[in-house]
Amino acid sequence: MFFALAAFPLMTPTINSIVIITTCLLVIYNLITTCKPIKFNKNLILLTLVFWMFFIYQFIANEFSFKIILLNLPFLVFPLIFYFRPEYIEKKIKDQSLTVFQISVVIASLYFLSVFLISNQTKSLFLVNNYNIPFFRDFVFNKASLKIHPTYIASFLLISYTISLFKFFKNTLSNNYIKTLHIFNMLFLCFMIVLFNSKIVFLVLLISNGVFLFFYFKRFLKCCRKNPLKSITFTIITIVIFGIFSSENLIIKRFIELKTELSSPIKGDYYNSTNIRVAILKCNLSLLKNVPVLGYGNALQNKLNGCFKANYNSDFYIKSTYNTHNYYINLILYGGWLFLFIFLIYIFTLFFSIKHTTLAIFIILQILVINLTENYLSRHYGIITFNYFLALFAFINHKDSALS
Repeated sequence: MFFALAAFPLMTPTINSIVIITTCLLVIYNLITTCKPIKFNKNLILLTLVFWMFFIYQFIANEFSFKIILLNLPFLVFPLIFYFRPEYIEKKIKDQSLTVFQISVVIASLYFLSVFLISNQTKSLFLVNNYNIPFFRDFVFNKASLKIHPTYIASFLLISYTISLFKFFKNTLSNNYIKTLHIFNMLFLCFMIVLFNSKIVFLVLLISNGVFLFFYFKRFLKCCRKNPLKSITFTIITIVIFGIFSSENLIIKRFIELKTELSSPIKGDYYNSTNIRVAILKCNLSLLKNVPVLGYGNALQNKLNGCFKANYNSDFYIKSTYNTHNYYINLILYGGWLFLFIFLIYIFTLFFSIKHTTLAIFIILQILVINLTENYLSRHYGIITFNYFLALFAFINHKDSALS
């Protein structure tokens, strides 16, 4: 079941929840049958802090929301599952779980590609609609049976790419066949990231490559001298990334939209992803000015909708629900500045717990950056992704040359 936890990119929220519940029951059964003493430490408690702040808040808020408690339950469940895991769950599960995750991401990507190409021509993969949204991204968001927001799928691709990057360039693979698989995986994932066309994920991909090269430049050069294949691979991947970046029909148009639409206000039926983001930011800042000590709580979405209604002559916020699109601002508006302070304590504890693993730090930082433009930790797949990797790296500690 621990391997099944890693296959969440292939699961609907319902199936994923069943897998998590089943794993919890197995862990509880193991604790009972082995009479293992239950001991808690300070780090474990601190790593469940986000759940407790939302849980306690529901009793303080004017409107109790069981939905909010269930949504944030993984902040409690994943640390407990991995902390109290059976002894036969050995340290090797970390590498094996990462492999299961990567395979799941590839299968999910191939599924979306196949379903799209069944009803569309191949050239449609590279076309965008009048709103500068790629047809492929729009298809996945609105018509695919596996309902996952494209930004979250793109984040799966980014994390899988990062895992391959670390494993390939850090002298951990002795099998040439496995090395070749990681090369093709990185190239395929770069291609898919562009197709899903999340601006923030693409930027994080570029930043991650730059940071990796900066910190490991000497080791990278040494590896390239010993193994020219690695130098060629990195060069090809760089060319592919920037080659796709310069593709007129995909990435460039999405970024040009930022320039042309930033100053174009929403009016009637005229709106797009850029000017909606501007409207959201303005309403966020407006609500921040008068945020109560304990925030707006479960009335936050109504407050945002009220701001949209008062300032924009459009029903865009009725046709779709638009949250704060910034998790940090969302914390402040939902629970006041205290929520942000508690979250920062949580993040500090988190980094202390995973400091032994550079890969884990990379993955968590990537998610934290994505949180600047998305409420990543306010949706099922975002919370599961974050907490799964946190628990995997924080509670299965060992110095592994593949990851450390």
